[in-house]
Amino acid sequence: MFGKQKNYSAWLLIAAIAAALWLPNLFALGMFIDGIVDAILAQSLYLHIGSFWEPKSQAISWSWGTMPLSIYLLSLFYKILGDHFWVERVYSFLCALLQLGLIYQLWKTLFAYEEAIKKQAWLPCLLWIICPLTGWCYGNNMMENTMTLFTTSAIIASLSFIRTQKNILLSSFLVALFLLLAFITKGPVVLFVFALPALFIGMNENFNWQLALKFSFLQIFSFFLLAVSLFSIPEANNFLHHYFEEQIKPSLGNSSPTDGARYSILLLLTITIFPFVLMSAIRFGINKKTLPNEKMYWRFLLLGLCGSLPIMISNKQRQFYLLPAMVPFVIGFAIYLLPLIDWLNEKIKESWQQKIIPVIKYGSIATILLCMVLCFTQAGTFVRDNDLLSDLQRVNTLTKNETAICADDIFFEQWSLKDYLLRLYRKRVCMSNENVKTPFYFTLPNQTGEHLPAGSKKIMAGKTLDLYQTPQ
Repeated sequence: MFGKQKNYSAWLLIAAIAAALWLPNLFALGMFIDGIVDAILAQSLYLHIGSFWEPKSQAISWSWGTMPLSIYLLSLFYKILGDHFWVERVYSFLCALLQLGLIYQLWKTLFAYEEAIKKQAWLPCLLWIICPLTGWCYGNNMMENTMTLFTTSAIIASLSFIRTQKNILLSSFLVALFLLLAFITKGPVVLFVFALPALFIGMNENFNWQLALKFSFLQIFSFFLLAVSLFSIPEANNFLHHYFEEQIKPSLGNSSPTDGARYSILLLLTITIFPFVLMSAIRFGINKKTLPNEKMYWRFLLLGLCGSLPIMISNKQRQFYLLPAMVPFVIGFAIYLLPLIDWLNEKIKESWQQKIIPVIKYGSIATILLCMVLCFTQAGTFVRDNDLLSDLQRVNTLTKNETAICADDIFFEQWSLKDYLLRLYRKRVCMSNENVKTPFYFTLPNQTGEHLPAGSKKIMAGKTLDLYQTPQ
């Protein structure tokens, strides 16, 4: 179906699938709470609240547990596009497109001297798109979207040297630079890329253990020099100190609540790569012949494990932490599935291929156009938290120019409500002990607030909250 001369149909199909998964909700409302918080911090930076190394917002004094680079990059998008609710989605969409380009380049670098395989660069791109985790991350403004761009760039720079054995100093510097950028995006999980030279010993006859050791040393030494230079800046050093105390130290110890058992990342990884495992099982059942690049397949799977299994040392276990590690997994499984593509080409007659390709071509174009229409017609709709977002829209209309709303203490941990209200409408939820003067007050639906002033009048009954106007 995807013959060597017909790869354009595969790329059209990939574009159609990407459009179907990413475009309809591009201008919709609703995100996972981590993505909302990151957007708040970027919005604050855009509004000149806080700074690169001292991120904060109207409701957050300081956010030392969040590395600043992706927040800063997102704030630039606010400067360019304005403070709109869809800007963070556009930023994530651009990350998705850039990531596809990097996966394409990684495949081209890996098979630079194998023309037939190099033309199948659409396959890892397809696997990346259909992985449920990637779509979820791009739809929720996760920091991993930015971090994965840098870790993938570091993998490309490392493989480029292993392939050519040229410019070892420049390649080492680029790997170190990309990993430092990845580090100040999300933290030390990015360091798995340093394992690549050891895993790829023997990839070609000139890359032996001695050269791998030298290359690894230069990468780590360059990273160390760059990191020392960066964090010798007082503001950066102050941030790193707080980041270690508030993020790294608690996650490695038992001083913060455990977010799932430490080994639960194994289950999350199994769930994430299950579609690829299933496809590989089908391939094995159809075509059991030995892979021409079997060692390459195992190398990338091991690199993926290097990027995922160390997460077990943390007491924070979340599936989206796996996104950077999915790149080597995607490349590895794509290599394993190559014989399946050859088998399909052999089984589907040329006459049928000529009939199928126009269907793919025009069907893909139609899908892309339809998704572009849905992108605008679905603008402003909700993709999650429907009741809450609907209530907050009404609250914003009723409270007009207010910047703060008082609430029962039970709302202290209503993080989604507080974060949505701050991100979308720049309104802060205040507790009773904050002594903030505002004519509005939140309670839970059909409940009388603990500190609701006498004579207050209910002006909105919502599904997630009630809004009162208090006496002046």
